Amino acid sequence: MKDLNKCVFFVDGPTEIHSLKRKFLQDYYVSPVVRITGCNGKDVSIDGYVSASFGTLLLALNDSFHFIIFIVDRESRDISSPRFATRLKNALINEVISRTRHREADLIDKIFVCIPDRMFENWILADIDGIKSADELIIDSAVQNQFDGHNGVSELKK
Repeated sequence: MKDLNKCVFFVDGPTEIHSLKRKFLQDYYVSPVVRITGCNGKDVSIDGYVSASFGTLLLALNDSFHFIIFIVDRESRDISSPRFATRLKNALINEVISRTRHREADLIDKIFVCIPDRMFENWILADIDGIKSADELIIDSAVQNQFDGHNGVSELKK
C-alpha cells in the first residue's frame, strides 16, 4: 500500500472532507490531506475547476505528494463520469505543463480524477455497512441498493 500521507484529495465540500477523514481514520488510522477545489455546483466548467484549483494544485506538486486525487461531482451534467474525468485530468495536466516545468509523464502518473455519478453522497450510499456503523445515521434494517445516477443528498436525507 502507498503511504497515505503522500496523497492529497481535492474535493468540492465539507461532506467529502469529513467522510474521507473519518473513513481513512477508521480503516487505515491515517487522516488524509484534503483540500477544497473552490468549486461546487453543476454549472462549473472544466476550465472553472482548473482555474479555481490551480494554485493549490501547484502547492501539492511542490510538496512532493505522490498522488493528487480530484473527486468532483458530476451532478446533472450531460457528460458521463468517465468522460468528465478524462477531460478534467487532461485540462489540469495541460495547464500545469503550460505554466511550469513539470513533465507530462510525471503528471499522468500523479494526478487522478474520480467522478461520482452524480455526487459524492452516492458513494456514501454504496457503503451501507459503513453507514450502519454510525448509529446516528441509519436504522439497522437498511439494505444495499444501487444509487448511481440518483440524487445522493436526497437519498441520505430519507
